Amino acid sequence: MATLSDPAVFLRAKEIIDDAHREDPSGQEIIYADNVEKYLRILVAPEEPTNVQVIASRCQHLRRFLHPRSTYPDGKPGYLRWRRDLYTLQANYSTTLLSPLSLPESELAEITSAISKKDLLIKSKVHPTTILLEDAAVLVFLSNEVEGFKKQHEEYDEEKWVGIVKKTWRKLSDRGKEEAGKLLPELEEGLRAVVERVVREEGEKEGEKEGSSAGRE
Repeated sequence: MATLSDPAVFLRAKEIIDDAHREDPSGQEIIYADNVEKYLRILVAPEEPTNVQVIASRCQHLRRFLHPRSTYPDGKPGYLRWRRDLYTLQANYSTTLLSPLSLPESELAEITSAISKKDLLIKSKVHPTTILLEDAAVLVFLSNEVEGFKKQHEEYDEEKWVGIVKKTWRKLSDRGKEEAGKLLPELEEGLRAVVERVVREEGEKEGEKEGSSAGRE
């Protein structure tokens, strides 16, 4: 049986996924895949990621360009439905594209579980690969996308941005937060102040929880 631990199979899988990314007329999907893999490698350093993790990282946003936000209703409910559908679609696309390789079910399951994010619904059973991909996606957002997003939403006030960043920050593992902290100097001043405020407030909240738990012991 073919397996991603075989270098030839891994390279073929990567080629298949990247060919699909290159269908994006804007060229953004292949850039995004490269960036997610970059942060995956940073997160696991000095170790190397598994080949399954690398392929999973490159399946993030797979064929997302076929399903733009504009095809869903405006507002938060439409946005959330779009995001949920994308998670399922990218998992289905990855399964379809990789099926000719006849990979072990365990490898396919790890990939699809990580990019569909279904195991995030059961916090005690989140697979390490899913956590890594969540961290990598947030790091890509903070390093490459957040400033552009801010320019698109100049109507948002500071409190709105604090709420957005808090939701983003809470997705990170401790390792992810460590790497995210290294990105702060690269952010423009206004965003950096927002992220620093979020880090401070979240740290204070965590400290209060620990103090409360200690008091009950």
